[in-house]
Amino acid sequence: MALAGLWGTLALVGFAAIVLGYREFLFSTDDAYISFRYVRNLLDGHGLVWNPAPFHRVDGYTSFGWVVLLAAASKVTGRMPPDVCHPLTLGLTLITWPLFLALAWKLVGRGLEGRHDTRLGARGRVGLVALAALGLVTNRTFLTWTSSGLEAAMFTCVVTGWALALIARRRRWSPALVGALAALSRPEGLLVWALTLGWLGWKLTLVGVEAWRARRARSSVSLATNDAPQTEGARDGRRREVWRLLVAGLSALVPVLAHALWHRATYGAWLPNTYYAKVARPEWRLGLRYVASFLIEYSAWPGVLVLVGLGLRAAVRRRLSSEALAVSAFAVGLMTYYGLIAGGDHFEFKVFHTLVPLYWAAVAWALASGWGATRRRRGLTLAGASLAVLASWPLAWGHHLATRGLSTRGDTFKLRHAMAPHAPALLRGYVGLYDSMQSTLIDRFYGMRHREHAAFFEWKKREIPDEAPKPFDASNPDVALVGEVGLLGYRFPSVAVIDVFGLNDRFIARYRRSQRRNERVGHEGVPPPGYLEAFDANVVIERNRVKRRPHKRPLTPERVKAIEGKAARHVLARP
Repeated sequence: MALAGLWGTLALVGFAAIVLGYREFLFSTDDAYISFRYVRNLLDGHGLVWNPAPFHRVDGYTSFGWVVLLAAASKVTGRMPPDVCHPLTLGLTLITWPLFLALAWKLVGRGLEGRHDTRLGARGRVGLVALAALGLVTNRTFLTWTSSGLEAAMFTCVVTGWALALIARRRRWSPALVGALAALSRPEGLLVWALTLGWLGWKLTLVGVEAWRARRARSSVSLATNDAPQTEGARDGRRREVWRLLVAGLSALVPVLAHALWHRATYGAWLPNTYYAKVARPEWRLGLRYVASFLIEYSAWPGVLVLVGLGLRAAVRRRLSSEALAVSAFAVGLMTYYGLIAGGDHFEFKVFHTLVPLYWAAVAWALASGWGATRRRRGLTLAGASLAVLASWPLAWGHHLATRGLSTRGDTFKLRHAMAPHAPALLRGYVGLYDSMQSTLIDRFYGMRHREHAAFFEWKKREIPDEAPKPFDASNPDVALVGEVGLLGYRFPSVAVIDVFGLNDRFIARYRRSQRRNERVGHEGVPPPGYLEAFDANVVIERNRVKRRPHKRPLTPERVKAIEGKAARHVLARP
C-alpha cells in the first residue's frame, strides 16, 4: 500500500473510532448550562453576565473562548447553545486527530534524528505512529469528553495544535498565536502562553549570543575583503530573525493583554470569579490522589517514568530541543498545579484530557528513540509500547462496562465501583489502593464519574420545567436562591438566580470558605451575613413546578445596589 493510502486508512479508522466513542459517551452536564446562560444573555443584548443589570457583573464561566465560540455558532446557525455544543465538541475532537498524527509523525522523526543504526522506512514510521494512535483513540478520558457541553475538547485541540506548531519549527508566529488562543480557552492556558513567551525569549537570547560571538570574531580576526558580503548576509539574517521573534511576541501578548483589560473593565477584577470560588486553600492530599488515580487507571506511570528517563538522556546529549522542553514543562506544570494546589477537579479527569494526545505522541517519540538495528531491541521496543496500550484498558474500560447501565440518581450518587475484586490475585492490593483513592476523592466530590453527571443532568431535566419566553424585569426582578444553577439558570433567563455556592456570585466567592472538610469542591462559599435574605427570593423551582409570590417590597435597582454594597463591605472587612 502506498504511503498516502496508509495515512488515509489510519485517519479514517481514527475518525470512526472517535465517532463511536462519542456515541458511547454522549452526555450533557449541568455545569455546561452555566456557560449557556452567559451566551443567552449575550445574544439577548445583556452582555456576558450571569444576571443582567442592576446586578453586579460576574464571570462564572471557565472559558472565555468557549462562550464566544458558542455565541458565534448560535448566531450563525440560529440555534441555541444546547443544540450546537455537541457538534462543536465532536468537530474539535475530529480536528485534534490529524493534529495528533502530524505531531506524532514529527516526533518520530525527532527520535530518529542523527541515527544511522536503524533501517526504518516511511511505512515503518507510520506503523510507530499507528501504535501510539491506538492508545489515543481507545483512551476513555479522550473519548468521554468528546461531548458534555464543556470546553475540554476545544482546549485539547488548541494545545495539540500549539505543540505541533512548536515541534514543526516553521513559523515563529504560529505557536505564539495558538498560545494566546490557549490562554483564552482555559485558565491553565496561561501556562501555555507563558511558556510560549519564554520560548520566544530564549530564541531571542540565542540570536543575541550569536551576534555577540560574531562581533567578537570580527574584532579578533582580520576579515578578508571577499568575506564582507557573507558577514553582512549573516547580520541581515539575524535582524530578520529578531523582527520575526518580536512580531511573534506581540501576536502572543496583544490578544491576552487586551482580554485582561476588557475583563478588568467589565467585571472589576483581573482574576476570574471561579478562582475565588474554587481555589480556597491547597488541597495537596486530595490532589496527589487525583493525579495518582489518573496514572494508575491508565497504567501510565511506567510510561511516564520511561519518558522522563529518555528525556534526561536527550538533555545530557544536548538533543532535547527548547520546543520539546516547553511542551514537557506544560505537562509537568499542569499535573503539579492540580496535584499540589487545586487538589484535583470535580470532573472525571477532565483537566488531564488535554495531556492524553501529548502523552501518546511522546510514546511515538519514545518508540523511535528506542528503535535499534537489532531484532531483539526492536522487539523489546514494540513489546513495551504494546504493553503500554494494552495496560491502559482494563481499569478504565472495566469500570465503564460495569457502570454504563446505571441511569438513576440513586444508583449513581457518589458513584463508586470497586475494581479490586475483579483483578488477578497478584494485583488486588495494587488495584485496592486505586479503589481507596477513588473512594476518598468521590466522597469529597472530586473526580466524579461521567455516568453520575449524565444521570444527574437527566434527573434535573425532569425536575426543572421550561419557562416561556419572558423579558428580564430590571425594575423589580424575580429572584431564586439556587445551588446547582446550570440548567435552572438557563431555562429561567427572566429570573435573577443567586448562586448560593458562589461560582456565579462575586460576594459569596470572595467572602470566606466553609471549614467543613466534606464540602463539595467549588461549593464551599459562605454568603456574607444577611446577604441572601436581603433579596427576598420569591421564586422556588422544584419537582417540575414553579412557585412565585410578590416581593414583600419592590426589589428596585437601588435596593439591589444597596444589598451588594453592604456585601462588598463585609468582604473587605472579613478576617
